[in-house]
Amino acid sequence: MAVAVVGFLLHALRVYGTDVSLVDDAFIFFRYAKHWAEGYGLVWNVGEPPVEGVSSLLYTALLALGMRAGLDVVLWATALNLFLGLGLLALTLLLAQSLDVPPPSRYLAPLVVAASADVAFWAGAGMDVMLFAALLALALWFTVREHFTLAGATFALLAMARLDAVPIALATWLFLVWRHWREEREKRAASTSIVQSFVSPSSARLLLTFLVLFTPFYLARWAYFGWPLPNSYYAKTGGGLAAWREGLLYTRDFLWRPEVATVVVLSVLGALSRQDWRTRYVGLVALLLLARAVAAGGDWMPRFRLMVPLWPLLAVLTAAGVGTLVHTLNLRRKPFALSVFSILILVLVAWPSLTYIAKRPWRLWRPVRLVEPMHASQYAMGLALREVVCPGDTIALLAAGAAAYLNDDHVIIDMLGLSDVHIAHSPPILYKGEWDSGHTRLDVDYILARDPEWIQLDTHLYPTPEFRLRDWMPPQRLWNDPRVRERYAFYPLRVEVPTNLPEPRLGYIWFLHKKGEPTCGSQ
Repeated sequence: MAVAVVGFLLHALRVYGTDVSLVDDAFIFFRYAKHWAEGYGLVWNVGEPPVEGVSSLLYTALLALGMRAGLDVVLWATALNLFLGLGLLALTLLLAQSLDVPPPSRYLAPLVVAASADVAFWAGAGMDVMLFAALLALALWFTVREHFTLAGATFALLAMARLDAVPIALATWLFLVWRHWREEREKRAASTSIVQSFVSPSSARLLLTFLVLFTPFYLARWAYFGWPLPNSYYAKTGGGLAAWREGLLYTRDFLWRPEVATVVVLSVLGALSRQDWRTRYVGLVALLLLARAVAAGGDWMPRFRLMVPLWPLLAVLTAAGVGTLVHTLNLRRKPFALSVFSILILVLVAWPSLTYIAKRPWRLWRPVRLVEPMHASQYAMGLALREVVCPGDTIALLAAGAAAYLNDDHVIIDMLGLSDVHIAHSPPILYKGEWDSGHTRLDVDYILARDPEWIQLDTHLYPTPEFRLRDWMPPQRLWNDPRVRERYAFYPLRVEVPTNLPEPRLGYIWFLHKKGEPTCGSQ
């Protein structure tokens, strides 16, 4: 376990580190948490009605508590996620132990999680991924240990972290009902009905605890925000078959990677070799997580964010599968064979990070920096924007993360709708028939009606200020509207992006500035 802990910390802090993986969308959490900590409530713009533009209220609350205590939000988010990552390693080992994976095979499970580039990357991303993964692992551990009251309470916390955990909680309850029915039928032949199993002690305790804790929370958030689901849900859904196709492609791309494909094969071997209900249950949850990614229409973010909670489950089943494989092959020196197989698997799982560090060996000894995110151009854009906007200016952004957080004293229009109720509920736009998760809403009429002084035309960093129109729905819809060109002038915002070189990288991000309005700075 100590090897897994050290490996995870080195992997998360040295190979990637927060200056690489702190994603721009983390600053959406930070802006809401800042307003909450300052007493304005869960609002995007101070003085406006509440809007649930975050995917996790529980994570936002934890950030707000840290900010209320005077902690730097980036430092606090980093420490919190690393702590949750360490907890995830411990829970992976406990889950392997509860599934009766024999030693020393069970110790492979936390090592697989620590070796995963997906887990290491998102441990420093500043988002709610590690909270969801850790709470899910805890809920599964309580369930397989048959601590059903604690399992129900943890599932309630998980659903408070993300509402899309509710189907997993209900599936767990139905699985326990099915398990009780099967066991009773084996004992009493055909005398037990499925109706009696719905009120069995195990399933009833889990469901009642979940409902008692989650229902007041859900009703309170509905009353507060005015919608049954998060605003971010409405902004990212509605693509129908096009979205599901993208979700299937996203899932295929995850499973097709050599390290994942190998782990999945071993997981299937481990699941098939064990016929107990605990293993079946873990396998069921793994399938539900894959279905969750498909239903969401995939995700545009790097390193398969939606699949991170799946890694502990695959790791546990892989550990069982390796033990089964060594036993089936009937090798003479089983401990040696187990060690060889384990090392090969760990190298394969860590291969993306090994190739990454081979190209950038300096990352192993560079100082860890906490202020420059993966989308460093967007952070730098926020700093540059702060130098030219005037007090009272309204800014319409496509990348409404770091730039919105760094310009918190301005009204920000989130043009993609994550934090705007009107845009989130507008019809999705399938540009060229394709689904682009999180980037399918844009209402030009509404944006112009709000009359912003600044409109972000593109998110890409261009090396020169000469205008070029990218083949992407938002800039196409904005620039091709004659009213936009009539009222706004093209403004290439000069951005200096920090690098590990002596000089920053210079570039330009396209903005539109309202004609006749002054700028309050120079570049």
